[in-house]
Amino acid sequence: MKILINLICLLILVGLVKTDSAVLVLNKNQTNDIKFKTVENAVLAGGKLLRAASFPSQYIRPRPVDVWLPKDYSRAKKYSVLYMHDGQMLFDSTTSWNKQEWKVDEWATKLMEGEKVQDFIVVAIHNIPEIRWQDLFPEKAINFIDESVRDSLADIAGKMNIKLNGDNYLKFIVKELKPIIDDQFSV
Repeated sequence: MKILINLICLLILVGLVKTDSAVLVLNKNQTNDIKFKTVENAVLAGGKLLRAASFPSQYIRPRPVDVWLPKDYSRAKKYSVLYMHDGQMLFDSTTSWNKQEWKVDEWATKLMEGEKVQDFIVVAIHNIPEIRWQDLFPEKAINFIDESVRDSLADIAGKMNIKLNGDNYLKFIVKELKPIIDDQFSV
């Protein structure tokens, strides 16, 4: 099992590409300027899709963030929030890279209408394909890899200018995205 984990980590790091590590710094004016606009051409089974086309961050590269609202969304009611990664894959197969979707709007609607779950909205954070693994790889997991493998991975990462960014991705969600969602939606 340990060998398998080491191999997976090696494959992930080798598959990464050199990227620009520049990030934006959010100031008060930028957070006030973040607006979610209706995605008019979204093909949905139900509800409404909103998008901030380029959500700025001081921790990660800007990216689109979608918010799916159930069909009867009302500011008079409080909703739970489901944060999901790979946001461009969740709702509309006509816009995804492989013409498939995770059918999140279909299942969310079905579960809420069947009263299986309390009503919720979905926050869909788009990935940037060339740095997806850098953003999603849990940085502290590297400490559980055998030392010799870890050193080899560090050497490869250094040569390829790879920087794991999972901790910053989490900071983005907790410190930047969640406060905006809490402020702009009835959650």
